[in-house]
Amino acid sequence: CVTDLVDDIGNGVLLCKLAMLLTTKRMKYQKSPKLLFQRQDNIQKALNLLEESGCRLVNIGSSDILQKNTKLILGLMWNIVQHFHVFKTMRQTNILNRSLMDSRLMGNKDGDTDELVDADVIKNFSKSSINKKEKSTDCDSALIPLL
Repeated sequence: CVTDLVDDIGNGVLLCKLAMLLTTKRMKYQKSPKLLFQRQDNIQKALNLLEESGCRLVNIGSSDILQKNTKLILGLMWNIVQHFHVFKTMRQTNILNRSLMDSRLMGNKDGDTDELVDADVIKNFSKSSINKKEKSTDCDSALIPLL
């Protein structure tokens, strides 16, 4: 249970667990660090794992977390949320938009999502059964802007 974020991630154990949970990768860390260098090593391992997964870490290191720099710690948490939640949601939205576009191109003009065509099934439109008049339709109306 986290009561104070700045204090609770200070030994690196919680940050290591969070990094392993989000990246689905395993790493070795000190489960009950007593010395300063053990805490710093835990934090650095967690930051390295997050960075390897593509999370942008700017101007933050293990010493900033040990010194309880609240602004940088909150910035780190925001970057983690952006990377692992927002971008995942954007990817899912992009997949949905492609499916809706494919559905509209296949004749579902009203955008009814009950009859969506799986985007991975349709690979090549040139071999589809759509006649030439329908192929030349303006596709801009089928595009849905990303959020």
